[in-house]
Amino acid sequence: QAVQACRLGKDVSFIGKVGSDAFGDATRKKLGEEGIDTSGLLRCLDANIPTGYSNVNVNQNGENTIIFCAGANKQLDCNEIRASSSIIQNSDIVVAQLELDLSITRQSFSIAKDYGKTTLLNIAPVPHAFTPLLREILHLADVICGNALEIKQLMDFSSNMGYNKNEQDKQRQLCTAFGFSYVITTLGAKGSSLYDFSDNSFHLSSPSPFVDQDAVVDTVGAGDSFIGALLSRRLNGDSWKDSAAFANIVAGESIKREGTQRSFPYMRDIQSLLVN
Repeated sequence: QAVQACRLGKDVSFIGKVGSDAFGDATRKKLGEEGIDTSGLLRCLDANIPTGYSNVNVNQNGENTIIFCAGANKQLDCNEIRASSSIIQNSDIVVAQLELDLSITRQSFSIAKDYGKTTLLNIAPVPHAFTPLLREILHLADVICGNALEIKQLMDFSSNMGYNKNEQDKQRQLCTAFGFSYVITTLGAKGSSLYDFSDNSFHLSSPSPFVDQDAVVDTVGAGDSFIGALLSRRLNGDSWKDSAAFANIVAGESIKREGTQRSFPYMRDIQSLLVN
């Protein structure tokens, strides 16, 4: 997400922790080369704890399953988040996922709200249990974004959200329950949807017109590409609706090549695509 937003011309800062290993050095070097501020990327001094990693398996249709190990990132603590509060203060939008200890996400979002920042929660991976800590995080999020399964899993936590309701009603209930302003759902080959609580409107954004299904090589990282592009456009002043439509195009380009970060397009690639 950070890499994609940076490749689209935005100033990005990253808060996290890597191990004291070669992978940690490589991660810091790579993010720095992308132009990302890594002053908040700390190093775990315990040599027995490695840098976090993901093991990705891709099938013949380009669909994927991911096994994730947080590693050193799991050692990040709330005191270290508080020490990085100036990074949050100088940001416009603060983004978090649910990969780390939930107390870290809550602390980050709590600081962000104290400074009046917009918070976006990528609800992946959805926890197995609906804990009071998760509820606190959800109430601190202005915008949530996830794929269709993740949004459904979140709805499953509330027994009154029956599935006889249409998508607009279900997402309105999510916003009512947790205070979200927007719910954004990525729909793969179908594009994405956005629910705007302010006017009870539901919008479908078509998938990228520049992607033929036969051209799909690897969907790994498409969701990250989408969020990075979504944020970049929103920071340009576009509406969340228009930002989601732009993000569909960017994420569509990312699935034409293998890999995650290496498949993410630059702004020049998107501009060339739109001109042609």
